[in-house]
Amino acid sequence: MHKKNILLIVHCLPYPLNSGGRQAIFNGILAIKDDYNIFITYPDTDTAQDRIDKQAFLTAIGENVKLLPFINNNNTVEERSFFKKAFCKLIALQNKICKTKQAPPNPYSYWIEELLPKSKIYIDHICNIIKDYNIDAVQCEMVRNLPFVLSLPPHVKTIFVHHELGFTRHQLELESLSSDLYDGQSICNWAKCLEVSLLNKFDYVVTLSSADSQKLRDAGVTTRIHDSFAIVKSSQVKNLVSDNPLELSFVGPDNHIPNFVGLKWFLDNCWMRLLQADENYHLRIIGKWSGGNITAFSSRYPNVSFSGFVENLESAIKNTIMIVPITIGSGIRMKILEAANLGIPFVSTTIGAEGIPVQSGKHCLLADDPSDFVDAILQLKDHNKRAMFIQKAHQLIEDNYSIEALQRNRIALYASIFN
Repeated sequence: MHKKNILLIVHCLPYPLNSGGRQAIFNGILAIKDDYNIFITYPDTDTAQDRIDKQAFLTAIGENVKLLPFINNNNTVEERSFFKKAFCKLIALQNKICKTKQAPPNPYSYWIEELLPKSKIYIDHICNIIKDYNIDAVQCEMVRNLPFVLSLPPHVKTIFVHHELGFTRHQLELESLSSDLYDGQSICNWAKCLEVSLLNKFDYVVTLSSADSQKLRDAGVTTRIHDSFAIVKSSQVKNLVSDNPLELSFVGPDNHIPNFVGLKWFLDNCWMRLLQADENYHLRIIGKWSGGNITAFSSRYPNVSFSGFVENLESAIKNTIMIVPITIGSGIRMKILEAANLGIPFVSTTIGAEGIPVQSGKHCLLADDPSDFVDAILQLKDHNKRAMFIQKAHQLIEDNYSIEALQRNRIALYASIFN
């Protein structure tokens, strides 16, 4: 039987696997590449490092995958619609006013800009791929690629993989980063309307959890929604108990707003309480953080260190207790799957663990109140409790997040689409 050709539109090469989004995209490709011919396009600067990453990706992913990056060799200025030009000028003016009044810039504007129509030269690049390679289906990943559905030929099937619901994150950002300089709620509502209307242009929408699927239906998405999930590479847990319950780890860069807000919430509300209970606690922050934030946090909070980006996450979080104090976002936290897979006990907020079928008291501890969060960390001084959480959480990963399960899930999706 002739293999169908699927074009993936992604925001960057999903390699190296140094973020949850890249891992989810990479494993999604891995699950279907033997049954379909996969073509991938993304914006590329074609630097020496880009070329090294491309080769490493192709080596890791194997056959039936072809990279067709969009490279603007002529440095042509991307065309913008009148609507987009007007919006960008409005946001620039708002941010200028905020700067004058020493207030933070508009925290939601980038979401709106990402939902506006894309440049003509990139659209032409995608349409040429569809024609030249007889593409049967186009799959867009991440919110910023939603608008491409407006420009795709009508004969191709269209699929959108939703890693994080924009409108859910907008609302939580509004509650955490509210400003009286503009009507943040109206901006959130505008972004939600755009997101839902664009989703309804696709033939299928794929979410990474049933919780996100229900949120989309409640928001007015009427197109077919398919529940799927993300996975991590299976690992054998050798050391079933963390040897140092006083060493905490937080994973994630500060350029992702939920990470910055979540860590700040923990440090402002929990950290000093924890040190009062035991001054020997230490927090290791893993991921790329700006020098300004490192200086600000290090000078204000004792026993906190920044490790920067690490090549080997397993070594970095070994013998720690992971904290996931996330208060903003949707989708799923790959860091929790990584922790459970590697035998790292963790404490999370309810939002942090949303979409993953963990139970507080069985697989981990969940807490949303600062005092409860501190108490949960203190409970993990108990050797037997840590051992139980590690074993139960790792079994959950093996049972529900294997590459074989993901392969069956995605193959069923495409079979439905093409039949």
